Amino acid sequence: MKLRILFAALLIAACAVFASRIQIDMSTKREFSAREPVRQDDASINAHFAGTNTLIALVEGTGEGSLEEPAIMRAIYRLERNLESEAGVGKAVSYVDFVRKMHLAMNADRPDAGELPATRALTAQYLFLYTLSGGADDFDTLLDPTHRVAKVRLLVHEDSTRYGERLIALAQEQVARTFPPGYRVRYSGTLASTAAATEVMVHGKLRNIVQITLITLAIASLLLRSVVGGLLVAMPLGLTVAVNFGVMGLLGIPLDTITSAISAMAVGIGADYAIYFLFRVREELAHGGRLEDALERALMTSGKAVFFVSSAIAFGYATLCLSGFGLHVQLGSLVALAMLVSSGSALLLLPAVVARFRPHFLWGGFIVGGRERAIQGVPAAA
Repeated sequence: MKLRILFAALLIAACAVFASRIQIDMSTKREFSAREPVRQDDASINAHFAGTNTLIALVEGTGEGSLEEPAIMRAIYRLERNLESEAGVGKAVSYVDFVRKMHLAMNADRPDAGELPATRALTAQYLFLYTLSGGADDFDTLLDPTHRVAKVRLLVHEDSTRYGERLIALAQEQVARTFPPGYRVRYSGTLASTAAATEVMVHGKLRNIVQITLITLAIASLLLRSVVGGLLVAMPLGLTVAVNFGVMGLLGIPLDTITSAISAMAVGIGADYAIYFLFRVREELAHGGRLEDALERALMTSGKAVFFVSSAIAFGYATLCLSGFGLHVQLGSLVALAMLVSSGSALLLLPAVVARFRPHFLWGGFIVGGRERAIQGVPAAA
C-alpha cells in the first residue's frame, strides 16, 4: 500500500517537471497529416509565393496627414525590412514601399535624393499623383484617405501562433525604439487573431478544469458528509490532470484550443469512478466487518464496473487514433489516457490511501433499526 502512494507521489512530481515544458501554440496545419492534399497545396503555395498567413501592424497617427512625416515613413520602412529578414516571413508591404518607388523613379539621376522623400509636402504630392494615375481607392487597403492610419502587411509562411507572438514581440521592441512619439501600433491578421483566440480559449479551459475539480469536491463532500471524502474523490482527478499534462509535455504536444478543450472534457468524464468505489465501501461497512474485507468486496463489485466502463470508453475513443486527422488523434489518445489514469487511480491508489489512513467518514451516517450504528468500535458521528 505504501509503495502505491510513494509511486503516485513520484509520478506526480515527474509529471510536474514534464508539464513545465508545455507551450501554448496553435497551428491549423498541424491538425492535418503531411500527406494530406491541404498540407501539400499549402506547402506548394508557400514555396512559390510570399506566404499564406498574415500579420498586420496598424499604424495610427495623431491627426490628418500625420503619416506623411518623413520620420514615421523611415521608421515604417526599417520595420518592414527588419521583419522581412526573419525566417518564415515572405514579404512586408505598406504605402511606404509605393512612395519609395515613386521617389526613386523621380530622382533616378540624383543619388543624393535618398530613398524616401525628405519633406511632408513631397510625400503628399507623390500620394496625390498616385491617385491621379491609378484611382482614388487604390490605397484603401494600405492607407486611409486622411493619411492618418496605415497598414503594414506581412505575408508569412508559418501559421504557428507562437511564431506569430515572437514576430509581434520583435515588432513591438522596434516600434518602441525607433518610432517617433505620438504614433500607436496595433496588431491584427490571421496570426494575431488566432493567437488571441487561443490564449482566451486555453485560459478558459484551464479555469474549467479547476472549476470541475472544485465542484466535484463540493458535491462529493456534501454526499459523503465529509471534506476528507471530497478530497479522496478529487484525488484521481488531480492525478489524471497531472498525467495528462505530463504526457503532453513529454511528447511535445502543445496546449491549444483543441488539446485544452479535450483535457477539460476528459477530466469531467472520469469524475465519478471514485464516488462509485467509496459509496460501495460504505455500504459494505454498514453491514459490519473489517475495512480490508470491505475494500476487497468493493473492488470485486464496483471495481469491476469501473474497469469495464472506463475500458469501453478508453478503447472506444482510442479508435479515433486511426483517423489520421490531428483533432481525432488527439481526442482519442488524450481521452483514452485520462480514462485509464482516472479509473486506475480509483482502483489502485484510492484503496491504498483508504487502507493507510482509515478515514472515519466511511463508518458514519448509516441508519440501522431507526438509529445510527457504530461499526467496529468507530463512533457513527466521527
